[in-house]
Amino acid sequence: MGTKDTRPKAWLKIAFTFIKSGLYTNAADAYSKVLEDEPNNIQALLGISICLMAEHKAEDALSYLLKAERIDRRNPEVQFQLGRAYYATGEKKRALKALKEALELDPSLKDAENLTRRIERQPKYDEIEKSKLLYEEGLRYFH
Repeated sequence: MGTKDTRPKAWLKIAFTFIKSGLYTNAADAYSKVLEDEPNNIQALLGISICLMAEHKAEDALSYLLKAERIDRRNPEVQFQLGRAYYATGEKKRALKALKEALELDPSLKDAENLTRRIERQPKYDEIEKSKLLYEEGLRYFH
């Protein structure tokens, strides 16, 4: 008679405790232990990505999030975290797409809503360049 391995569940609890304490490297190590036994554990994949984001390693976080997305594309938290990671790497279009998908899946995700608004309010590069040119042209007319 086989018994279910409880180690992944224990490591998830340990990782959560580390995250609450701000010990992101320790938490990531604990999540890695979960993935050794359960390589497709969404909670562990999300957890590692959150740790990496906290350590300003968005590129590294993306690899875990993309794996999580392949496992469960319709997970609103996966889409939200993807949006955060894409935004951190400067990929605003991808960030907005993931954030909007997260909100479609779970309209109550206030953090996703707030980040979407923040990205949409940022002026586009072309608009900034155009405003600089108009300002310079205005100065010439003024003089």
